[in-house]
Amino acid sequence: MAARLDGRLAGIGGLTIDPANTRRPSNATFLCCKIVPSARVGRALAEKLLTGARALGRPVTVNAAAGSEPFWESLGFVAEPRYGYSHVILVSED
Repeated sequence: MAARLDGRLAGIGGLTIDPANTRRPSNATFLCCKIVPSARVGRALAEKLLTGARALGRPVTVNAAAGSEPFWESLGFVAEPRYGYSHVILVSED
């Protein structure tokens, strides 16, 4: 998914099922989330991706970059570093 402002790329993000995650192979994982900081589109992009993840009915994981933990936690992710990622959120259709 891409976010554009005034015709310019402001951010990209995606979800994938992580087949390399042997401990929890059914998790959806944020593939990447790159944002132009001045564009201020990160929250909208992440929320749109999480809306799509609800259809999967699977936990979503992320490896939060240093300093970005408060952002992910504000979206409902909780720290869970033991499985090779930094944070997880349980999404459901409820």
